[in-house]
Amino acid sequence: MLIAPLLAVSLAACRNATAPSVETSIAAVSPVMQSALVGTAVESAPAVIVVDQNGAPMAGIYVTFNVTAGGGTVEGSPARTDASGVARVTRWTLGSTNEMNSLTATSAQFSVSFAAMAVTTAP
Repeated sequence: MLIAPLLAVSLAACRNATAPSVETSIAAVSPVMQSALVGTAVESAPAVIVVDQNGAPMAGIYVTFNVTAGGGTVEGSPARTDASGVARVTRWTLGSTNEMNSLTATSAQFSVSFAAMAVTTAP
């Protein structure tokens, strides 16, 4: 009968099919703690990598970067991951007072935090 060989081929094809990539984590690829003069940008712009369930970098994923403490501004958010799975902001400028600043990068249900101390004398 012809049905049995076709069924076997179909089942084999299903077992060998790769599952679609699913975003499973986000991690910092730039320093998570920095310092800079009040009102100036940190030296290393915050950047993250997004990977799938197999640990492979995911391109084309949007990551939102939000200032969560200390004032200041972030430029280049949301940022889209490149071919290496990395998304980075253009600039993170700290607030105008001598205090801890923080920024959170979020994609799907995953997030990573960055901190920077705004100082009044050069670090």
